[in-house]
Amino acid sequence: MSLKGKNRAFYSYKNKDCSFKNYSYKNFDKADCYRTNFRGAIFDGASFRATKVKFCNMSEAHFDGTEFIGTNLRGTKFYNAIFTNVIINSVTTDKTCFVGAHFHHCIIVANLNKMAGINIDENDNIIMAQHKSVDISARLIKCAQDIIASSEVRNSVIANKGKQVNKITLLMLLYDFSEEELIQYLPKVIAESPKDCTVSYLRKQLKKIINSSNV
Repeated sequence: MSLKGKNRAFYSYKNKDCSFKNYSYKNFDKADCYRTNFRGAIFDGASFRATKVKFCNMSEAHFDGTEFIGTNLRGTKFYNAIFTNVIINSVTTDKTCFVGAHFHHCIIVANLNKMAGINIDENDNIIMAQHKSVDISARLIKCAQDIIASSEVRNSVIANKGKQVNKITLLMLLYDFSEEELIQYLPKVIAESPKDCTVSYLRKQLKKIINSSNV
């Protein structure tokens, strides 16, 4: 069984009580969670790509650097959950509720009208309906294009299908790093990162290399 297959089986839960557990940096990609109680759980740095999280309770859960990409969140409750540096992109939110949830430096590519109960400060977060609305400097885009062109294997964190620049990643990194820092250090970090890494992983590696260069 592949690593992703193992993750799918290991982190798939049905009718379980997983409240207040720590799932930091766990890979839930393609897992299937159904009617499970994750109340108060910690999902910092976790990845939920193409994951089914249906009719679960994620109230008061903590998400920092978490990625929900192509995730089915149907019927899941996020009452009073805390989202920081989170990416929510191409998700299913039918019957999902975000009452009391707090968002800080998040990027949401979705129709907020379909996210029941959400109350979000658009001055502190980036909300967009589609990727075309992203505004990033030509220099940084060129840096990312050069990284993609020099890579033998597509890294989804920097390149979408068709090897187009993943602008969501760049936007998220710009919360913590300057454009100059990304142009200088991102090529090295991408070259040394797993091809299916997360933005949270890139952030950690960038901080390490920048801090070491300042010593």
